[in-house]
Amino acid sequence: MAAVSDKGLESKPGPNKNISSKRATKLPTEEINKFSTLSDIEEIEKLIQSTTSLAKKKTATSPIIQSGHIPGFKVIGIIFFDKNNSSNHIILTAENNRNLKLRVGQTAQGAILKSIHPNHAIFLNNNQLIQVNIGK
Repeated sequence: MAAVSDKGLESKPGPNKNISSKRATKLPTEEINKFSTLSDIEEIEKLIQSTTSLAKKKTATSPIIQSGHIPGFKVIGIIFFDKNNSSNHIILTAENNRNLKLRVGQTAQGAILKSIHPNHAIFLNNNQLIQVNIGK
């Protein structure tokens, strides 16, 4: 076996201990001077702060669901197994006294069935969500 000398081997520099693993909203001063002017950095910091504050203030708003009925049909039954079960369906009577069976995503007289619940269904009709109870 041949001996290996460590003279030809170069050592890799270790990790920079001056860089924090935490997320920073300000750049280190020595980095500022390398890349940009102070006014650019101040502008970037202001953008970061305003974006952060907007994200904190922004809350998810749920769509407004109106309770009511949809002209032309009446929900006469709901078959509900479990939330989001593809076998859930409703039975409704249309204007021509015909019984229809609908599942989520299907349409009756222009109203799209969006969700089924144990005692009501939610339709999208004329860009409004409408909760229709059994018998309505």
